[in-house]
Amino acid sequence: MEELEFRVSAKTAKLIGRENISAVDGAIIELVKNAYDADAECVYIKYEMPFPNILKNTTYTYLEHYLTKEELKYVIQFYEPESKSSDRITKKSEISNEDIAKLQYILFSKNMIIIIDNGTGMTKNIMKTTWMNIATSDKEKNMYSEKGRIKTGAKGIGRFALEKLSTATKVYTKNKDDKLLEWNINWKQFDDLELLNDIKATLEEKDYTYEQTIQDLIGENDFEKLKKFNWSTGTTLILTPTREEWTDRLFKKVNTNMQSINPLGSVDTFEIYINNTYDVNLNFISNNFEIQDYDYRIKAQYDGNNIIKVFLKRNEVDLNAEKATIQINGKKYEFNLSEFWNRQAFKVKNYHKEDYDKEIEIDLIVDKEIKDYELDKIKKVGPFSMDLYFLKGGDSDDSIIKKIKKKTRKEMLDKFSGIKLYRDNFKVRPYGEFDDGMYDWLNLGVRAQRSPAGIKHPSGNWRTLPYQTIGCVKIGRNENPKLIDMANREGLATNEEYYIFVEMIQKVLSLFEYDRQYVYREYGKWIDSKEDKIDKKEKILESIKNEKQKNNNEYDEDNDEYTKKEYRETVYKLNKEKDEEQKTKEILMSFGTAGIITNTFSHELRD
Repeated sequence: MEELEFRVSAKTAKLIGRENISAVDGAIIELVKNAYDADAECVYIKYEMPFPNILKNTTYTYLEHYLTKEELKYVIQFYEPESKSSDRITKKSEISNEDIAKLQYILFSKNMIIIIDNGTGMTKNIMKTTWMNIATSDKEKNMYSEKGRIKTGAKGIGRFALEKLSTATKVYTKNKDDKLLEWNINWKQFDDLELLNDIKATLEEKDYTYEQTIQDLIGENDFEKLKKFNWSTGTTLILTPTREEWTDRLFKKVNTNMQSINPLGSVDTFEIYINNTYDVNLNFISNNFEIQDYDYRIKAQYDGNNIIKVFLKRNEVDLNAEKATIQINGKKYEFNLSEFWNRQAFKVKNYHKEDYDKEIEIDLIVDKEIKDYELDKIKKVGPFSMDLYFLKGGDSDDSIIKKIKKKTRKEMLDKFSGIKLYRDNFKVRPYGEFDDGMYDWLNLGVRAQRSPAGIKHPSGNWRTLPYQTIGCVKIGRNENPKLIDMANREGLATNEEYYIFVEMIQKVLSLFEYDRQYVYREYGKWIDSKEDKIDKKEKILESIKNEKQKNNNEYDEDNDEYTKKEYRETVYKLNKEKDEEQKTKEILMSFGTAGIITNTFSHELRD
């Protein structure tokens, strides 16, 4: 009996890589993830891309600077001058697909992406075995890095990000135990050769230091900002020519994703620098913010059993405010807020006035909140934690609410909008990311549409919106084995555990939403009661005035819509206001008389 073995075509391996890494921005993230797994503290990315795409508008001088005479002769035929005297040229509108492909081949050959990290680097043995092994299980067997980071990659197909980004790749890598190594591959082999075993890469030892190699690549000026890090080891990727076109939107998308690649407040040093030579406005340096200006902080910890501990820190209510001001018919009225805080609603647990200056703790009983699943099924989700912030973008008209720093809020919301998901402190894409629209994986927008009640609605439930809530949900490979990535790296597999996980987070958010609405709802009721009394007094006066204008007869109280009690209260308040006004006048008159006397005596004394 003859035994047969499977043979993998080169095309199949390439397709697997392409399916798992669908976009160039995702490919960059995969390579940064590899640097994180290698314990890097710094990643430097340089886009040397004079032609990120086929430029619609440029100058003859610009093309001449980068292209050979033969290349220029071919390229220029697809452009026309804007005027006879101008150096500016515009791409012709009608170009065949064949010519576009050739144009891209020429222009993209001038592009280069350089990705440098200061991680542990790779040994010669790793380069020859693990690195050259497609879909290796190395990260599953060796889950922890030397620094104790849990490695984020697991499928061994991240290196196909190199093929996604360029048609050829050069790698420099230096481990503490080996010499500097140079690895080269031409990815076109996957198109030209039949079997995966026929694909070849070269590996060569070098006598240079890793630091010197980096300096030669990016220049002394660029290297100056990186000198605070140790560059004795690491890995550098040189990707050229580029394979696909880049746009400003893609550059910005990468920058946004890099900003939140680690959770807010993370103490794990992992800095990212991006130098974009095509457009300096697209340069980027990551920075880790500690949020101090917020309305609410929502922390939660699920123990993996039956309790979600929720911690709410309120930072929205102005406890120092003494007066509430309202305006009716052009008149301003003030009320003492001590009366508001003495309402029955603020005599229950967690809602005393002093509680609004503390972090309160509430336990959610999981099997009472998640009713569609048995507890044993819920527990398979595994323990996780969340750290979220709610930030409204504008000021409230209510006297009891603090004024906000709009500029700071806008900066934070622009950079960090969305609830991100992190596995072992590294972001899982695309949760909470913003592209043409935010990836609202928790369905906050849908929840708000289903319950559109305002914050003061007496019975409806107010809901937060995705762009008002920022922060992170943290899971782990060990703690949450059922929350696994889909094969294409575009999110978690949508199994039952995933849906339970999402519902648990939504229950925590519902608790926060109820808590925030509580004080607003009570304030709305209190103010409404004040406005009703004032408005009723004004209406009584207006009705009397109108009735007297109709006839000069004695007012007929029996036909009126107001009660005797309401009339008495109105008259009493008017008399009280009149008395206070009279007292004020008397005080002012006494001050005026004293002034006259003083002035007279001063004249007499001078005489």
